[in-house]
Amino acid sequence: MPSTIHFDLRKNQMTDVTVNLWDDRTGQQAASNAPINVAERIGVDIVANSDSTGSSH
Repeated sequence: MPSTIHFDLRKNQMTDVTVNLWDDRTGQQAASNAPINVAERIGVDIVANSDSTGSSH
Protein backbone atom coordinates (compact mmCIF):
# COMPACT_ATOMS: atom_id res chain seq x y z
CA MET A 1 0.00 0.00 0.00
CA PRO A 2 1.40 3.43 -0.91
CA SER A 3 2.28 5.81 1.85
CA THR A 4 0.98 9.36 2.00
CA ILE A 5 2.42 12.81 2.50
CA HIS A 6 0.36 15.06 4.74
CA PHE A 7 0.62 18.84 4.74
CA ASP A 8 -1.45 21.79 5.89
CA LEU A 9 -2.36 24.77 3.74
CA ARG A 10 -2.72 27.84 5.92
CA LYS A 11 -4.26 31.12 4.82
CA ASN A 12 -2.48 34.16 6.27
CA GLN A 13 -3.63 36.94 3.92
CA MET A 14 -6.75 39.12 4.15
CA THR A 15 -8.58 37.68 1.12
CA ASP A 16 -10.50 34.40 1.47
CA VAL A 17 -9.72 31.74 -1.16
CA THR A 18 -11.08 28.48 -2.52
CA VAL A 19 -8.53 25.70 -3.10
CA ASN A 20 -8.53 23.00 -5.78
CA LEU A 21 -5.58 20.62 -5.54
CA TRP A 22 -4.69 17.55 -7.62
CA ASP A 23 -2.42 14.66 -6.66
CA ASP A 24 -0.11 14.32 -9.67
CA ARG A 25 0.69 10.66 -8.95
CA THR A 26 -2.94 9.52 -9.00
CA GLY A 27 -4.56 12.27 -11.06
CA GLN A 28 -7.25 12.59 -8.36
CA GLN A 29 -8.36 15.77 -6.66
CA ALA A 30 -7.04 16.01 -3.11
CA ALA A 31 -9.05 19.18 -2.37
CA SER A 32 -12.12 20.31 -4.30
CA ASN A 33 -13.45 23.84 -3.84
CA ALA A 34 -12.19 23.86 -0.25
CA PRO A 35 -12.74 27.31 1.28
CA ILE A 36 -9.93 28.75 3.38
CA ASN A 37 -10.75 31.93 5.25
CA VAL A 38 -8.27 34.22 6.99
CA ALA A 39 -6.17 32.34 9.60
CA GLU A 40 -7.74 28.96 8.74
CA ARG A 41 -6.03 25.85 7.38
CA ILE A 42 -6.92 22.62 5.64
CA GLY A 43 -5.08 19.31 5.78
CA VAL A 44 -4.16 17.58 2.52
CA ASP A 45 -2.88 14.05 1.85
CA ILE A 46 -1.17 13.02 -1.40
CA VAL A 47 0.33 9.67 -2.43
CA ALA A 48 4.07 9.20 -1.89
CA ASN A 49 6.27 7.08 -4.14
CA SER A 50 8.92 4.63 -2.90
CA ASP A 51 11.32 7.55 -2.25
CA SER A 52 8.70 9.21 0.00
CA THR A 53 8.21 12.03 -2.50
CA GLY A 54 5.11 13.13 -4.36
CA SER A 55 3.76 16.06 -6.31
CA SER A 56 0.58 18.08 -6.60
CA HIS A 57 -0.71 21.19 -8.25
